[in-house]
Amino acid sequence: MAAADGDDSLNPISILIDELQNEDIQLRVNSIKKLSIIALALGVEKTRSELLPLIIDVLNDVDEVLLALAEQLGTFTPLVGGPEHLCPWDFIGKNTVVGSHFFSRVSSQPRDRT
Repeated sequence: MAAADGDDSLNPISILIDELQNEDIQLRVNSIKKLSIIALALGVEKTRSELLPLIIDVLNDVDEVLLALAEQLGTFTPLVGGPEHLCPWDFIGKNTVVGSHFFSRVSSQPRDRT
């Protein structure tokens, strides 16, 4: 088993990093679309400590990748343990394409009124 031997090649973060550095834009978009699945596999703590910093690095990509990122981040709050752990204004606001699409996506979600 590769993971037992210390092989990092099957680590979802390692795979995502490799795919996000690929020159093929469609591969990068497809990778971004898997963020929720990767976050579920990692769990809340690793998503916050490993995946969110990686997402920040993607903010300088082409618009097509950024739009896919905005779509994913619109549903990311429960995957990081709640809104107190995902403050998108800190890193998403730095990029207008992601910021505008993220905020429109989040504002269209139903609110918990309890």
